[in-house]
Amino acid sequence: MGVDGNGDGDVTDKDLTNSQIATMSESFASFITTHSGANLSMSGAEVFGATGDNANFIRAISQFVGAAAGNDAWKGIGIQLGTSAEIANLTRDPTVDEETAGYYTVVNGHKVVAVNTDHKTTFSHAGNAARVLIHERLHYEWRDADSTYPSIHHQLDDLARQRLKDYGLGDTGCERIGGSFFNMFGGYGPCK
Repeated sequence: MGVDGNGDGDVTDKDLTNSQIATMSESFASFITTHSGANLSMSGAEVFGATGDNANFIRAISQFVGAAAGNDAWKGIGIQLGTSAEIANLTRDPTVDEETAGYYTVVNGHKVVAVNTDHKTTFSHAGNAARVLIHERLHYEWRDADSTYPSIHHQLDDLARQRLKDYGLGDTGCERIGGSFFNMFGGYGPCK
């Protein structure tokens, strides 16, 4: 499987840590088997705000999600990595905390999926990371449905978990998402 963690266009160099490779191999085994040998490097999103292992991991996960969802899945959408405080500042939402995995927003007319670098299981479990990216990306498909936000948000997460499974990216499931923002709406359960 060809993914480009650091965005240099080379899928043969080692951009990912051994533990990142292991969690992707386990969580995405169904997808990898079905798409054996495919080069996914052009299917991902641009990643901003951080460099190093976390950025490489999210960039590679976005390539799996993009390939599974269709190659234009990330068209016009970038991924911003940042701490809880940075995302709270970016979104002007004080409820963002270390348990907030992701957030969608528009910044200066640009669609942004913000991924919280303080949310540790996002960066240690490929199924969790894929779920966050799928969920936040779905906000753009459902952007006109915000009038019933709590109900829509649960529907989005149900759909994200189903797509994770359908795409073959959820072989090891995903964990419950909590945090103050999510607890207002009852939290979101694990993938089964």
